[in-house]
Amino acid sequence: SKGAAAAALVVLVLALGGGLIWYLRVPHTPQAQLAYAEQLDKQARAEALTQSVAAIAPKVARAAAAYRRMGERFGKTPQTAEALKRMADLEENVAKDDTQAAAALGQLEKDYPDEADAGFAMREEARLLRKQADALKTGKPEEAVKDYHAALDKLEAYRKTFASQKGANPDHASAALMEEGRIWMDGLGDPLIRPIEIFQQVLKDYPQCEDEP
Repeated sequence: SKGAAAAALVVLVLALGGGLIWYLRVPHTPQAQLAYAEQLDKQARAEALTQSVAAIAPKVARAAAAYRRMGERFGKTPQTAEALKRMADLEENVAKDDTQAAAALGQLEKDYPDEADAGFAMREEARLLRKQADALKTGKPEEAVKDYHAALDKLEAYRKTFASQKGANPDHASAALMEEGRIWMDGLGDPLIRPIEIFQQVLKDYPQCEDEP
């Protein structure tokens, strides 16, 4: 009947309209998806200035999911690598969840083997491990020692993987070695000859680095 045909036409128009709205609202490029995630990230950070971690948890989760969707939709792209970096920062500094931050960095290290990405991830993972060790040092010294050594292992792995490569960033390499010395000096504390040896190596290998003084 004419009434049924008209109703079917209305349904079709509504469906097409809904599909068009969906298409226009959903990001279809890595750049657009990253921009969308960054917008959600910015909103979560703004609210974090006046609200508790628990209160903004849904906003953080939404932003993190948008970052995570980069890899799910577009695979391994430069924008996906950047999304993992920003997600790690969001989890650590807004959600206060170092475990999730480390997970994002671990994914970055696994999927993007160049120094700019994997190297960055390894240095940041070492920093998080040292941060955790510092927090455990007073109450759980044995666990702290394990984390300090895990941080040292990560820094050593970074240096072995990237420090000798052609085009490697000498500032990053010298900073990684300096951090090893600081972990021995301020974290482990014994034997004190070890940080001295490391700082001497910094002077030998990177004589004009910013840490020379």
